Amino acid sequence: MLSERFWRSRFNGDSGIVGSSLTVNGTSVTIIGVAGPRFGGMSIDRPAEIFLPMTLAHLLDGLPMAQGHLSVRVAVRLPERGDPGVAADRLSTLYAPLSPFGPGAPPPRLTLLPALHGISEARSQLENALVVVLGLVGVLLLIACANVGNLLLSRFASRQPEFAIRMAIGAGRRRVVQQLLVESLLISTLASALALFVAMNAGALLVHLIPSRTPLALDLALDARLIGFTAAIALLAALLAVAASAWRLARIDGAAVLRADTRTAAAGRRTLAHALIVAQVACSLLLLVGAGSMLRTLWNLTHLDPGFTAEGGFLVTVNAAGRVTDTARLPVYYESLRTRLARTPGVAAASLIQFPVMGDGATTGTVDVPGFIPVSDDDRWCRVFQVGPDFFTSAGMSVLRGRGIEPRDTASGERVAVVNESFARFYFSDADPVGQVLGKDMRIVGIVRDARVDKLRDPAARAIFVPYVQTRIRTAMTFVVRSAGGIALPDAVAAASAAIRDHDSALPFQVMTLPDQVMRTVSRERFLAALTATLSLLALVLACAGLYALVSYSVSERRSEIGIRVALGARRADVIRLVLRQPVLTTAAGIVVGLPGAYLVMRTMESLLFGIRPFDALTLGVSAAVLLGVGAAAALIPAHRAASTDPQDCLRCR
Repeated sequence: MLSERFWRSRFNGDSGIVGSSLTVNGTSVTIIGVAGPRFGGMSIDRPAEIFLPMTLAHLLDGLPMAQGHLSVRVAVRLPERGDPGVAADRLSTLYAPLSPFGPGAPPPRLTLLPALHGISEARSQLENALVVVLGLVGVLLLIACANVGNLLLSRFASRQPEFAIRMAIGAGRRRVVQQLLVESLLISTLASALALFVAMNAGALLVHLIPSRTPLALDLALDARLIGFTAAIALLAALLAVAASAWRLARIDGAAVLRADTRTAAAGRRTLAHALIVAQVACSLLLLVGAGSMLRTLWNLTHLDPGFTAEGGFLVTVNAAGRVTDTARLPVYYESLRTRLARTPGVAAASLIQFPVMGDGATTGTVDVPGFIPVSDDDRWCRVFQVGPDFFTSAGMSVLRGRGIEPRDTASGERVAVVNESFARFYFSDADPVGQVLGKDMRIVGIVRDARVDKLRDPAARAIFVPYVQTRIRTAMTFVVRSAGGIALPDAVAAASAAIRDHDSALPFQVMTLPDQVMRTVSRERFLAALTATLSLLALVLACAGLYALVSYSVSERRSEIGIRVALGARRADVIRLVLRQPVLTTAAGIVVGLPGAYLVMRTMESLLFGIRPFDALTLGVSAAVLLGVGAAAALIPAHRAASTDPQDCLRCR
């Protein structure tokens, strides 16, 4: 069955498509229908375009169902007014015979999740992070509101004589308020239209930046809900602006304004303007702390020693489904390919592993260690890696004692295993595990250095490495290849690709350099660092603009005072200090006000951070210094302009 989107894009909506053939991964299937509009299965960010029966699942991942590697999601529909708890209990009983914990174990407890919002990998990975980002966006909105409030105050103050004249010649306050309402609605409408245009173009960019293994297909089309929400916000902003102007309009003394006796009003406006700047600086500190924390987290992760050497290594994932029909021949097929890769010019070593290093797949198992008494079932679980000969050399991992997996470790030979440091410490304490037997007949032949093979965030887990030929073999495997010294990595990749084609020209494969594979594990942190850095930069621009406008307006009001000071002998440096004093104090006050909020931001982001304490003095100090520097820089231009004032012009105008 085809999705409607696939049907329209590939078959131009041909109504006679039913009954025709379609080739999927080399197998011909019959099209039996087209799904309803916008239906893409259970995934909302990766909608399916072709629906196959479960019996043809091997066409998708190359794994015969008899191997037991197929992972499925089960969807159930409850009867009307059905109880999810009762259904979960019944399903748990049905699942009990399939439990991996063996007969006699208590049945697993299943939980039914609502399918209303579908399944989303991006949502599960980024939900908490995006909530934090949404909060920071709200903070940026507050900064913008404070900035607009300052602009409105300045604009209203400059238009007070106009309003006084209008009311003096007969225009009532209601007529003036109507004029302000029309102006505010016009400005907010234009701003909303511009915002919608930017959002339509920025949405696709943001989706592209979301870390994901495959491109996401999120529906970000402009709809009535988005337009209605934007219109409501625009109307609310316009009404608030008019309400603030009307409140100040009611306090205008027309006669005083016409006499230019506005010192009290100007002083009150400056007090409110400074308060708004303090709020902007405080909110900017929150964004700077958030961005600084994520940037330091990204730095800590990218400069962390993973326990293996990523430089010079690359991964080649192959799938022999369709190439090797008899799974018993897979070891010979893969060993032949490994040998060819290892002998390729420009390649120093080559091995293979069941799931790629720092990939999404993982194998866990239980282990019985003679003399060790587990306290709980968790004490028996460990990571299991099925690897080939010379794996540790290929992956750049150090064997500390004993030996690694070698070609002599065959399917018919003695069962062997290499354990990591964490495994050795946990189960053997200070004793030497080399030579010890695990379970019935698996002998430990070496100890390898701990390595972070899942994610950089995750510490090294207890792990054992066993020869893949002594386990169940998958048709899909990953070769770990290390380039020879002095050979550029792209050249080694090209040579290895040619060797694979020489081995089997029809074998599908994918190449990923080991440094890129490591960086994939911090894609969420890179995404959040980019977002928070962008938000903090916008906050700095807004705060800088607001402070610049405030200082410029203040200098224009104090022009006569500054001219008198210069006439009485004030030096240029004295005038600059006079002008800079208030903005710097205002910025410092904003930093002090924002410190509690910055602490709360770091506490909220604690689960996203790495190597940073919730109250990190370095991050706070650098953020405060940046704000002080930006505040001083914003006020420096008006200060230099004030220092260049000609006292004769000021006194002549006075």
